[in-house]
Amino acid sequence: MNPRTKPTSWPAGLLIAALVPALHAQATVALQAGVKHAYVNEAIPVTIEVNNFQQCELPEFPEFPDCQVRQMGEGINSQYVQIVNGRRTESRTRTYNYELTPKAVGELIIPPVSIRVDGQVLQTRAVTLPVRAGDAGELFSAEIAVGRRRIYVGQRVPATMTVWVKPARWRGQLLSAHTMGNELLHLINLGPFPRRATSSKRFRPGSDPPEEYYAYEFVTEFVVERSGQLTFDDVEIGMTYPTRGGTRNLRTRPVVAPAEILPIPMENRPATYSGAVGLYDIETYARPTDVRVGDPIELVIEVFGEGPVETLPPPLLTAHADLNDNFRVPDQTLAGEMINGRRRFNVTIRARRDDVTEIPPIEYPYFDPDAERFVMARSDPIALSVAPAAEVQAPDLAHNRTSASEAASTSLEALDGLHDIETDEAALLATIQPPAPGLVTAVLLAPPAAFLLTWGGLALVQSRTADPA
Repeated sequence: MNPRTKPTSWPAGLLIAALVPALHAQATVALQAGVKHAYVNEAIPVTIEVNNFQQCELPEFPEFPDCQVRQMGEGINSQYVQIVNGRRTESRTRTYNYELTPKAVGELIIPPVSIRVDGQVLQTRAVTLPVRAGDAGELFSAEIAVGRRRIYVGQRVPATMTVWVKPARWRGQLLSAHTMGNELLHLINLGPFPRRATSSKRFRPGSDPPEEYYAYEFVTEFVVERSGQLTFDDVEIGMTYPTRGGTRNLRTRPVVAPAEILPIPMENRPATYSGAVGLYDIETYARPTDVRVGDPIELVIEVFGEGPVETLPPPLLTAHADLNDNFRVPDQTLAGEMINGRRRFNVTIRARRDDVTEIPPIEYPYFDPDAERFVMARSDPIALSVAPAAEVQAPDLAHNRTSASEAASTSLEALDGLHDIETDEAALLATIQPPAPGLVTAVLLAPPAAFLLTWGGLALVQSRTADPA
């Protein structure tokens, strides 16, 4: 061995030995449950930790039976730095939090969870927890009632969700309904229900023996969109319930009163039916009502009543034979707007003949879900005074004269409702008065004259103020 290289080899070896643990530190993943046993319908906390990593993707939690998995926020990063005798040690950890809610008694087997860390797929170990039958239903439950067993698609339905909470004690004191509702009740997902509720204390139906519970009521109205059985699968409510042994994380989904959602029947459906469900009435008015043939008439249609007025479809005017026989009606779909609780539709129509005396009643059929039949709402007729179309005749011009017979044959139908408006090009040009020659000369000479006067004035001022030297 060369004696000259020996002193430098020891520091290099120590440096390599210090770097080897950092270079070869392997990423690890671990799953931990926050309890040793679980109860049915009670959420248990579960964490997944990833250590010694550079890049980490979101864990892929598999679905498994009789358990609901809910992710609690994004991953939380933490970094640990330690320096001992000048040696720096770092470790990086990311923690993912979950809530698992078992739905059946027995064993809850949490399967391995796959995580992609630094380009490799790592898996946690499977965890088994015993699940016991709990009394969560006696402490905390919810139910939804709609007050009817038959509902039709498109119908607006009132619904009430009642959350029952057994009054709890904390440190020897009975908690109030306000404290338990505002601080311990967790509105995870309410679906169509608002977040505000009214609270009261009353006997819970079905409790044996009868006991008083805190009742929180959420009231709403919703429009049914599809047929089938009425469900509220997206509604979920949680409760942090205090007990002598600590707090319990309860979860519940409301029990829905049985109700069947039916499609709108096809039998006896009117030809002008456009999909309205509820109880409605219709009113119309027009302006102006004293017109000539082909003049525009603005027809305003307003529909109002009980039901989803804000989403009512427009009336099918093209299906009204008497209206289309006497008036020109556009065939495009009408756009509606909400004004003072009414759905308003505007359309422009034109009388075809001068013997038209009224705008006929507009029909708006709807389906009455209570009577389970179609009903026709009709507006009152609107009286009209329609005069013949005005004739358009060009003036008698020497250089381009139109015969009186040709001018008389020009009717309002050809001009699409325009009358008393000059359309002949030669006639329009003949009415233009040519400008006078003096005016043209003044306009041409005024700018140069103004420039010369300004330039001469400036030159005179400069010559008087200049230094003779």
